Amino acid sequence: MTPIIGLGVSGLVELSEEGYAVKSPWPPGSEDSLSDMRFEAKVYNHLSSHPRLIKVIDWDAEECCLTMENMSNGTLKDYLEKNNACISEPQRRRWILQAVEGLAYLHTKGVIHYDFKPKNILLDENLEAKIADFGCSAFNGSKPTGGAGVRYTPPKGSNISSGVQLDIFALGSTIYAILTGKDPFAGVDSEEFGDRFWRCDYPDILEDVEMDTIVRNCWKGAYPSVEEVKGDIDGLSQRMASITVL
Repeated sequence: MTPIIGLGVSGLVELSEEGYAVKSPWPPGSEDSLSDMRFEAKVYNHLSSHPRLIKVIDWDAEECCLTMENMSNGTLKDYLEKNNACISEPQRRRWILQAVEGLAYLHTKGVIHYDFKPKNILLDENLEAKIADFGCSAFNGSKPTGGAGVRYTPPKGSNISSGVQLDIFALGSTIYAILTGKDPFAGVDSEEFGDRFWRCDYPDILEDVEMDTIVRNCWKGAYPSVEEVKGDIDGLSQRMASITVL
């Protein structure tokens, strides 16, 4: 039997004998999963190659299977849960920059991820982060087939509704998770999450006031684009680098 290295709502990922990750429809034969796989292949083909996206090796249209590079360190979510205590601050900041770079590239290509979270960011042997799983994504202006779930999606009734800003909200939650090792509002039920959101009672990143502000602005819908987020993070990184040199 081939080892199973991932299982999602509509796809099963196995490790091939050649060392590649092979994603096939799950449950097998399901029309929904087949449709999701075909759409995901279409998105990958549209995006082309980018260092912050997982690399696709082959698409078998007959079997509806995607062959991709294997990311040996698994998902960012699992890595944070297992190793949070020993992850350095520079490593966390690299992941944040890589996540922002990848999401910014998607948006320049007209793709909204709609399921952006640490579970859908994978790490290679060098701990380089790459975005994966486009089964819920959509081309800008079209309707998504899914979403990122509580903590990575604003509560109902929020003024954050465009695809771009939904991805930016999820980016804010992802940055929070990278810095703290846990989901925002961890241990809080959906109702309390909504109540706290409306009161702007956000969890703090106490050690990093400037990054805390960036995350809060993502949650508030204050950024019109991921490029704006990237600009603030790049500026913060440059200021920190100059302080380190001094």
